[in-house]
Amino acid sequence: MELEGRAKGLLFNYLRDYLIADSGEQSWELALHSLTPTDQETLQGFILAGGWYPVRVWNRMIDFQMEKSKDPAAAMTKFCTYLGDRELNSLVKMMLKLGWPEFLLKRTGFLWNRYFDQGVFTAEELSTRQWRLRLTAPASETISVARLTCGSGPAPWLERGLHLSGTPSGRVEHTKCRWDGGPHCEFIAHW
Repeated sequence: MELEGRAKGLLFNYLRDYLIADSGEQSWELALHSLTPTDQETLQGFILAGGWYPVRVWNRMIDFQMEKSKDPAAAMTKFCTYLGDRELNSLVKMMLKLGWPEFLLKRTGFLWNRYFDQGVFTAEELSTRQWRLRLTAPASETISVARLTCGSGPAPWLERGLHLSGTPSGRVEHTKCRWDGGPHCEFIAHW
């Protein structure tokens, strides 16, 4: 039997809050009803922020919600910017405001594991103000995040962190993707 990856409940809670704020209560209900009955059952009632839920449920909800947009990648970027704004806690925000983007980038592995229990996220400084970030995980929607989350998730979240650090010109580009046959996803951060 294949290993099943998990996503943290707080992601589902942020997605619910985002959808309701953006499109109203019915948008969350539509996202729930897009799931199989078994997956719907998983999310019935109160979703524990600290609980772990099957990543396949996360992938299906994200695909359903973002694919409704004319530009799914842009829709995912918008959600992940929202997530970054809310999720970067006050200590991280304080450190970022001191102008230390490296503080965030060095911790991408820890931050990734805060959301997902599968995959290894590493960071490597290439030169002053340029870093390479890698996500190594199986290209399986039941084990790890699907294309929309890996391709349009970490980059805007990390960019939001760079902007909070006082580097408004900071950019994070997704340059390689494991969903295109590569061994990992790769991101280049620069400011």
